[in-house]
Amino acid sequence: MRNTQNRIIKYVIITSAYNEEKNIEETIKSVIKQTIRPVRWVIVNDGSTDNTRQIIEVYADEHKFIKLINKENENLEFGAHVSVNFNIGLKEIETVEWDYIAQLDADISIDRSDFYEFQINEMLNNPKLGNTSGITYVISDGIKKINTNRPHWRTGGATKLYTRNCFEDIGGIKPIFAWDGLDVYKARYNGWETKTFFELEVNHLAASRMTNRHQSTGKAFLIGKSLYQRGYPVEFVLLKSLSFMRISNKHFNQFIKGYFDSRKRKIYQYVNKDEKRFIRKFQYYRLAKKTSR
Repeated sequence: MRNTQNRIIKYVIITSAYNEEKNIEETIKSVIKQTIRPVRWVIVNDGSTDNTRQIIEVYADEHKFIKLINKENENLEFGAHVSVNFNIGLKEIETVEWDYIAQLDADISIDRSDFYEFQINEMLNNPKLGNTSGITYVISDGIKKINTNRPHWRTGGATKLYTRNCFEDIGGIKPIFAWDGLDVYKARYNGWETKTFFELEVNHLAASRMTNRHQSTGKAFLIGKSLYQRGYPVEFVLLKSLSFMRISNKHFNQFIKGYFDSRKRKIYQYVNKDEKRFIRKFQYYRLAKKTSR
């Protein structure tokens, strides 16, 4: 393992893959070319019905740090599947020594070969930095479009990287939609800094598929439900509902239903009272900044 800043760096990656035959090879090549390779990369094949498994097997046979796990697809609620498959990967690294852990989507092509080395060096230079990511872009009609709407503190789920201590403090990835927003708040609640590195660009190869999914009324419902599960205040929810109203009445209604039905049924929330208070204080601060403009 390469020595960075006179330290031996050990990190692991876990990836969930379902019907990614068009993209998974580019993702694998991106990791193989890294200046520091992971000590273990667990790829969980979530019951793919295409050639995803066969493609991974070719590379797993050649590169011993790649571990393939095959499982049946459980048709889980979108978002929850990431946590379930990630935890399967966690069991596979129980005997592996590691200091950093990454969640990497199966449809990502990483531009820079020092993608992980760069982030780990930043974490070494700043012991408070516990969760980082790169920034996604898409190629549409030959034009590169970078996701510029993300605040610097909001890390993206497609390329999450955690220090081990931070990961253990937040209790891992939760089985809900928008888990990658919740873990940021949990990290910051526990005193960690979080950061997206906009200089670390990655190509989101299946962006059109994700866009279609995100524009559905089903996603609007999940967002509303997730906001309740993450302890968001009603004021924030009502403000956010305006963006769904601009799409359609159906999107608005599903979003509102997702939040208030969950509230009425008192479904499980993945935040305790102190975390909820922290999140609400943070959201009130964001609301104040928006309304003061």
